[in-house]
Amino acid sequence: MKSRRTAITVLLLALLLPGCAATSHVEASRRDYAFAGACAAGDVEACRQACELRIRSGCHALGEAHLAGRDAPLDRALALRFFDRSCDLGDATGCAQVGYMVEHGVGTAPDPARAVRYYRRACDANQATACADLGVAYQLGAVVPLDNLRASQLYQRACVGGDPAGCANLGYLLQYGIGVSRNADRARELYEEACSAKHLGACGNLGGMALVGLGGPREPNRAAKLFQLACEGGIIDACSNLGVLYERGVGVTKDLAAAYKLFERACDAGTVDACISLGGLFERGLGVTLDVAAARRFYRRACAAEDPEACERLKRLETSDTP
Repeated sequence: MKSRRTAITVLLLALLLPGCAATSHVEASRRDYAFAGACAAGDVEACRQACELRIRSGCHALGEAHLAGRDAPLDRALALRFFDRSCDLGDATGCAQVGYMVEHGVGTAPDPARAVRYYRRACDANQATACADLGVAYQLGAVVPLDNLRASQLYQRACVGGDPAGCANLGYLLQYGIGVSRNADRARELYEEACSAKHLGACGNLGGMALVGLGGPREPNRAAKLFQLACEGGIIDACSNLGVLYERGVGVTKDLAAAYKLFERACDAGTVDACISLGGLFERGLGVTLDVAAARRFYRRACAAEDPEACERLKRLETSDTP
């Protein structure tokens, strides 16, 4: 009888053990969920606990906190480590963030080759921004072989995934027929999509197409508005283009003073065409006092950047009798 009771006890224990394990698993899941929820609500300590429990959202949130110095010490190197850990746990956005930081030397020394590896890892997991960044690497031939067709495919993937830079970059390739067949209509559509998503470079490019009627109707008034939007957002070439419109009175009321200010801003930022335009204003005395010496200075600055038109204008002035 004793042996029978022992056998029954062992059997009962065997039946009870799976139930205990299931209960423990449920409790752990509730704990993990609680940390993740508190982390999402902004509790940095909960994020730290979540990250220690290998919850990728916790690691990612810690990376963001340290990167911005928000509710945690500003520490870009530590932020990079947390993003890297979230990436290892399957966070594609974390991989993309590591790629960006490594490429631009944020929290670490710049390492383009390592950046490309992380961009590829993120893009393979359908992270759209990483696909766009990887496309740039192929377009520039940075680390990877120059391959504009491959770049266009990555931009297409990024654009479909909702990344406006992917749309804008693909539009550029299509506008100029780089690695793909030229398609102005499609390029303009892509710029429209990217500009609507606040990609200011696309707005500037769209303005250029609208100005001359490329890929759609000619819309000088709209072009001026698009250049204005892009210029205010820091796209310096758009400032120069808007200056040309003010100088000529195209799409806007002619205003030489406004043109001068826009050319000056763009020239100071290194836009060669704007320096040439400034030289032209001084050479002809348009909106400014005629000053051939000033014209020469601006032409000389543009010529130093190996612009043939600037060099030709400079040569003409230097060989003339005008002081």
